[in-house]
Amino acid sequence: MKNPFRNMTLPRFIIFGCLMASAVLGYFVFVRMERLEQVKDELVLVKKVIKEIQQDAVELERLQALSRDDKFKEEETAEDFIRAIADQRVVQLGQVKLSNKKKPGKGVEDHIYTIQPVHKKEQKFHRDQIGNFLYRLEEQGSHVKVTSIVLKPHDKVRPGEFGNDEWTYDIELTSRTKDD
Repeated sequence: MKNPFRNMTLPRFIIFGCLMASAVLGYFVFVRMERLEQVKDELVLVKKVIKEIQQDAVELERLQALSRDDKFKEEETAEDFIRAIADQRVVQLGQVKLSNKKKPGKGVEDHIYTIQPVHKKEQKFHRDQIGNFLYRLEEQGSHVKVTSIVLKPHDKVRPGEFGNDEWTYDIELTSRTKDD
């Protein structure tokens, strides 16, 4: 059998090497071309998804703006409102005991809510917690007003001594509605 490389000169060897390298590179180009087509197909899908996300974001922003407007808010009771404020992170009063009494007037009806800690003997609060609670009630509740506050030291203190900054509270909140 003849050796095909016997008459191989340097130029022929370079030509043969380039032919082999171009065949290998051609294979890699073919593989990458298939992957490029897949990426182009996926890119078309990505563009569609991005458009959908942008449209959803615009719709979400519009709906959030509507929900911030009072006339589109879900009607919540005053009890739910008070409990939600008491559970806020900056307030952290936890569960509160609510009692409600109605006081009819001329053309209006007052709902007076008494707010107390659930476990008055065991629960104690710092002034900043109670102050944040009162502030949030007034700030976020356009339909309620704080009308009475009673703060009592949690621990008994002798005259002339300063106690801890731990308190218990009784708060009255009034919500006024027009009579129909």
